Amino acid sequence: MHKHGHVPHHGNSTPAHRGYHLKHKARSETEVQSEKTWLDAERVWLVHKGGFASASQLKGEGLGLPEGRVKIRLDHGGEVLEVDEDDVEKANPPQLDRAEDLCLLRYLNESSALHTLRQRYGGNLIHSYAGPSLVIINPMQPLQIYSEKVIQMFKGCKQEDMPPHIFASAQIAYREMLNTRQDQSIVLMGRSGSGKSYNAHHILHYLATSAGAVNNILTVDKLNAMTMLLEAFGNSRTILNTSASRFSQMTTLDFDHNGQIVSASVQVLLFEKTRVVRRPEGEPTFHVFYQLLAGVDAKLRAELQLNNLSDPNMFMTPLQKAEDKQRAMTYWAKIYSAMESLSMTEDEISSICSVLAAIYHLGVAGASKGNNNKGQFTRPAGAQRAASLLGISVEELARNIFSPSGSATLSRTASVRNSPADKNAEAHTTAMEALEGFVIGLYSDVFNAIVSLINRSLSSNYRSMASITVVDTPGFQNPATCGRQTGASFEDLCNNYTQEKLQLLFHDLVFTTPQDRYSQENIDCDFEFVTSSPAAMVSLIEKPSQQTLNTSTSPVRTSNPEVREAEKKGLLWILDEEAIFPGATEDSFMDRFFSYHGEQKVKRDSLLRKASSLGNTFILNHFQGTNPVQYNASGWLKVCRENPITKVATQVLQDSKKSNIKDLFNNVKAPVGGLVSGSIVGMEGSNTLRRVGSMRRTFMSGTAGLKKRSMCLQVKFQVDTIIETVRKTKCHFIHCLLPQANSGLCELRSAADMTPERPDDILINVPLVRGQFRGSEILESIRIHRQGFPDHMLFGEFVQKFEGLVPPHVQPTKDMPEKTAVLQIIENLDIDKLNYRIGLSKVFFRAGALNRLESSRDDRVTGRITAFQAYCRGYIARKRLEKRRVQHVAISCIQKNVRKFYQIRDWDWWKLYVKVKPLLNVHRTEEELHEKELELETMKTKLEKIERERSDYKLQMDRLENRVAELTADLAEENTTATQASEMLESESAERMRLEKDLKDLQGRYNALKRNHDKLEMEMSQMRLWQAETQDGEMEEEEVDGGIYKERYERIRKELTFTSKKMQQDHAEELDQEHTAKKAIEKRLHEALEDADDVRRQLTSAKKKSQKLVSEMQDSKLHLEEQMSRNNDLERKQRKFDTELSKATEEVRAEKLLKEKLQRERDTLASDKYSLEKQIERLKSDLESAEGKNDRLQKEISESMTSTGVKDDHDVAALKRAKADLEAKVIDQEEELDDQAGQIQQLEQTKVRLEMNLEKARQQSLKEAEEKDQEMEDLRFSTQKKLKQMESQIEEEYEERKMLLQKNRDLEQRLGEVQGQAVNRDKDAEKRLRRDLRRTKALLKDAEVVLQKQKTGEGSKNQVRQLRNQLEDLEFSSAAAIKAKKTMELELADLQQQLDDVFKSKQETENKSMALLREKTELQSQLEENEEDMADILKKYKAVVQQQSLDQITLNDRLQQIEELVTERDKLKSEVNDLKSRVQTFEENSVDKTAVQRLENKIRDLETKLELETTNKHRLEVQLGRTKEQCERVTEEKEQLNTAKAQAEENIKRVQRQLRDLRDEFSDVQKREMEMAHKYKENENKVAELESDFEQNQSDLKLAFKRISDLQAALEEGIDTDFSDSEIDDNSDSDVESHLSNNKRSPLISRQRSYDSETRSRLTSSSSFLTDTLSSPRLTNHFDHSEI
Repeated sequence: MHKHGHVPHHGNSTPAHRGYHLKHKARSETEVQSEKTWLDAERVWLVHKGGFASASQLKGEGLGLPEGRVKIRLDHGGEVLEVDEDDVEKANPPQLDRAEDLCLLRYLNESSALHTLRQRYGGNLIHSYAGPSLVIINPMQPLQIYSEKVIQMFKGCKQEDMPPHIFASAQIAYREMLNTRQDQSIVLMGRSGSGKSYNAHHILHYLATSAGAVNNILTVDKLNAMTMLLEAFGNSRTILNTSASRFSQMTTLDFDHNGQIVSASVQVLLFEKTRVVRRPEGEPTFHVFYQLLAGVDAKLRAELQLNNLSDPNMFMTPLQKAEDKQRAMTYWAKIYSAMESLSMTEDEISSICSVLAAIYHLGVAGASKGNNNKGQFTRPAGAQRAASLLGISVEELARNIFSPSGSATLSRTASVRNSPADKNAEAHTTAMEALEGFVIGLYSDVFNAIVSLINRSLSSNYRSMASITVVDTPGFQNPATCGRQTGASFEDLCNNYTQEKLQLLFHDLVFTTPQDRYSQENIDCDFEFVTSSPAAMVSLIEKPSQQTLNTSTSPVRTSNPEVREAEKKGLLWILDEEAIFPGATEDSFMDRFFSYHGEQKVKRDSLLRKASSLGNTFILNHFQGTNPVQYNASGWLKVCRENPITKVATQVLQDSKKSNIKDLFNNVKAPVGGLVSGSIVGMEGSNTLRRVGSMRRTFMSGTAGLKKRSMCLQVKFQVDTIIETVRKTKCHFIHCLLPQANSGLCELRSAADMTPERPDDILINVPLVRGQFRGSEILESIRIHRQGFPDHMLFGEFVQKFEGLVPPHVQPTKDMPEKTAVLQIIENLDIDKLNYRIGLSKVFFRAGALNRLESSRDDRVTGRITAFQAYCRGYIARKRLEKRRVQHVAISCIQKNVRKFYQIRDWDWWKLYVKVKPLLNVHRTEEELHEKELELETMKTKLEKIERERSDYKLQMDRLENRVAELTADLAEENTTATQASEMLESESAERMRLEKDLKDLQGRYNALKRNHDKLEMEMSQMRLWQAETQDGEMEEEEVDGGIYKERYERIRKELTFTSKKMQQDHAEELDQEHTAKKAIEKRLHEALEDADDVRRQLTSAKKKSQKLVSEMQDSKLHLEEQMSRNNDLERKQRKFDTELSKATEEVRAEKLLKEKLQRERDTLASDKYSLEKQIERLKSDLESAEGKNDRLQKEISESMTSTGVKDDHDVAALKRAKADLEAKVIDQEEELDDQAGQIQQLEQTKVRLEMNLEKARQQSLKEAEEKDQEMEDLRFSTQKKLKQMESQIEEEYEERKMLLQKNRDLEQRLGEVQGQAVNRDKDAEKRLRRDLRRTKALLKDAEVVLQKQKTGEGSKNQVRQLRNQLEDLEFSSAAAIKAKKTMELELADLQQQLDDVFKSKQETENKSMALLREKTELQSQLEENEEDMADILKKYKAVVQQQSLDQITLNDRLQQIEELVTERDKLKSEVNDLKSRVQTFEENSVDKTAVQRLENKIRDLETKLELETTNKHRLEVQLGRTKEQCERVTEEKEQLNTAKAQAEENIKRVQRQLRDLRDEFSDVQKREMEMAHKYKENENKVAELESDFEQNQSDLKLAFKRISDLQAALEEGIDTDFSDSEIDDNSDSDVESHLSNNKRSPLISRQRSYDSETRSRLTSSSSFLTDTLSSPRLTNHFDHSEI
């Protein structure tokens, strides 16, 4: 594991928004100048074997160069070189050297991408986006960028707002899971030592920290503990990595609807358990053994009997160095605390330690053969210690290991895979192999127990919504890169095969699936898809034969080539058959393997080739030929054969005499299939039933179920399980790269060792990274992602999601077709036509376009929700204010009643009432309380019963769901088994019918041959008889005429010998001639083939150049599309600015009109102020005269009082009545004045509010005008710069077009020359062949004449046969020459066709360039017109702004004057109030009748003046009414805004409907709450009845009080009723005394009573906010008390 990471803060990096089409800001002059100099320099990369070098292309000197050659000048050293065009790649601008996303590169090529990665890596920026994937380079040193602060930075972010980081990938998967409710997966790929496991741990850490967990089911401590245990028990040091994972791990996090983790699980596959006993030379075993031996404490060491570690051990060697021991002790302490963190008990920990120690002691014990040829322990003392730790005797242990035939374990593992090799496996198993198998079984069970205990700690019963799976597999293994030349092992092949399958999955999802999707939706793609694929290598490894199921039980090795071709199978299947075939060896395996896959012509880039070294070695070119690996097949058959002793270990552990070991391994669930070879450990920890069912079906059904005992084929089935599990989710890929070959060993190297020898190797090894880059197909995926349309969405989903972005009047209707609705929405959105395509059922977007739509939708939704929240807050605040008002009235009422209570609390009757009242309802209250208690108890019992039933139902439901899942899985297994059996039966029947047919054919051929044989025998017998007869006749004739015939015979014999010699001589001459002619033809054919090879090489180079030109053209096309999209954005912004400018002018005009209205109102207010001032002056003069008169009256009153004395009681009563009347009038006038003052205050508030709105609108308009000015300046500047860039680009394209035309002419010229040469050569050859044919025909005629003369001679027949053979050879050679000529003509025709295609494409590019030039001129003209219009608009706008500022200044002055008038009016009001108070004091102090009359007259005068004031006020009210009308006009504008609010409310209602759907899930709980509420209402009704009884008692009490008051009145009839004025005033203040004063009330008292009644009516009709504190009956009680 290597600690590395990525700095989230980036310096000179591009914006964090991903996608190719991005909105860039306007660039400065320096940036534009630097880009211009870069374009003029024509920077390129020179690609060479060791990497690439920067250079500049020389144009002026390249005219005299040959075709396909260019001149460059290297930046380092300035050397000028002449190189091929294929070795030169275009470079990108310097500002893209540290681009966060490789999609942002202008020229996308391999050197530019590697340069960007190297530059970022040099700045510790190890993460980079590569289109849909993330690329991470191992930094080989720890980086502090994984803290909690960094996690909080990425938490909740969107994809376009995050820089490249491992946390960003986790956040993307998490956010997409929440949005789509779909399972996600993150797959890490790369070589061993590239940091996959470390990055997987960081992904899990981020998800656990940012998402949180329910009830802390998964914490960071638990996650670290899980990682620590899996590393200790499953990791080991290799030649490539200090802590290499020896298993594949799938960690799944299940989330609920809130996005919290509800459970987690770990599934382990492809565990390399044989490493505990066998491993490559120089590599140790698993980490946990060394940490146990060094770190266990003294007590546990004594229990485990590990005091003496000096004995030799065949499985491991304890650590010797002190620092290694110290490190191991530290790790053991962490392992022990990790076990405790995962809730493992002491017994479980002790059991695991005991089994590990037993494995160590078994390694000390060893194994060998005894005297009776049976296995035994070499050191019995070690076996004794191991047996005691396992809880078994030594004899039982030896019997289970060396003679397990009596064990019951083997009888339980019946399977269909029974072969002779399996039956005799135990007999041929050696003692050492038996011990190794037992140890493998022990350690496998321990590892299964660890994984099961981890899953137990992370599991829960909560329901999950979706999940995220993190897939971490062992990296790609190539030991030759680190110096090991012995070859890779079978385990390395398994790991490499896993990486190949993951790469094939990446290829299918990134290339094949989009291509199929485009073809299905009829999307036109003007780019080429990737044609190469990792499928060939995967097929070579795993391809099953056509008759796999037929030969699964009885494999047969065939030698017929046709049958072998039909049954062609992969490496794993061949290895499986060889492993179970008796007498098979590695040599036979290699022969079969190469007979199937090695018969074609071997090239360096072939998938399979024979290694040059000795032994059973071969080379596989992995990752499409970028990474060849040499494998050594020695010992593979032994690895692939199942060791029968492995299964005994589980039974030994389950039957142990130690209870802790027995309980642990009996409770741990066995892996799938019950076999160590094919186990998926941890499946029981998965919370998602569908995932478990799919994994079980993949692993146990079909051929996998039939081959579940095959050791090597289980590798294929487990990898298929991983692929199928991941394929059902949305995949996110992370590519981990190695910067150096030994990066995985950086922890072992010192600082001196880490210093590189060459300066080029300081950062990264470019050839190594290039090989990984090519093998992972990163560059092709980036190109497809950038040029294609990776984001897509269904029509219905698009309409539902984005119809809110368009105005309401253009929104699609419900009955509109989906495609039409989509077109209508897109036309009204700001989307460039180049950024989307519309298919048959989906909308496709380029990278980044959909994210911009999502962001605009989020902004719109956020604005509406904010407005809704503001409305809700306002509503709540108003309700709260209303509640406070009601509470204020209630509190005042309570205070009043409390004061009344303090007045009557010492009254005897009240005391009696207080004592008697509680006694009336005591019994009734007790009964009600008892009933309520009984009811509460019954409700409690019912609730407990319901809870129990609910828990029971929940458990039953869980059991039934598990049962249903198991049954469905079993049903699927049975169905697949049945289908496989039916397929087997059909294939067997077809094979039987084919064999029967072949048998019939062979039988017929045999019969025909037999008949021919009999016929030939008959003819031979007849010939023999005839020859015998002829010989007898000749003998008789020779005896008669011997001399004559003998002479003839001699003469004929001499002639025959002479003619034969002559013919032989002629034949020899003809053969020499034919031989020379053949040599000439072969020479010409060889030359023609060489010419064809040259043409083919030229064609391939032309294809490469065309591909390079096409890629560069695509890059320039994308850049041009980006420029066009930017221009479209500028046009849209300009149109938007025009509309906003027109709106601003309209607003300015409206503000001007409003100013005029305010000016008119100001004038009317000034006139009103002047009239009020005059009235106040008159009132002041009248007040002065009234004061003088008052002084005189007081003097007169004093004189009259001294002279006349006290008047009679009649006059006093009259004065009092007059006083009361005057007081009533004064109170009425005060009320009227208060009402008028309130109205005036409201009008002032509306005025202030209007002024504030006006000021705010003015400031907003000024701000918007400034923003528009700045935006227009930026737009004008950026448009000019972009036009310059487009001009330069068009010039470049024009130059490129010229070059292409020149190249095309040269190619056509060369093609014509080659074609002419080929035609001339073919004509000469044809003439020569025709001459030879005529000569042979003449010779043939001569031979026929000679044969006719000599028909009886046998020698002439032989000569004829030889001549015929020669003739056939010559005809064959001529036919071959003619065929070669035709093939060359076809190839030349193909070349001509391809050149025609190239010429057509060039013409198309020329047409496009001309169209672009026309568009450029049109854009320039439009831009000039827009600039002129913009200048006029700016002039007008500036004039309007100046006029608005002048109007604002005048408006502020007038508003200040209005404020001064208002202050003066307030002063006048205060003076009027002072005058009124003085008048009232005068009225109260006046006693004389005449003075009172005079005062009344004065009061009448004042009343008349007040009437005049009221008229003036009415006039002011009329004026205020006018202002109200103006306010109403403003409110109309408000109503327009309210319509917009209504639309927002409609959206809110839609959200509310969704909320209602969510509330339906809680219907059961709500029903229970309704029942409780109903019962609560019944209780309230009962309480109301009780309160009504209480009111009835209060009414009775009132009646009693009334009677008491009547009695008191009767007793006090004789008392004198004359009271002074002061006594009357005091008695009028007491409510209780008023009841005792013979019901005599003054007008003021009656008015107070009316006020109290009004207050009671207001309180009874108030809001329901007082229901919690003050109920209506209690409130009436308080009022009743006040009346008392």
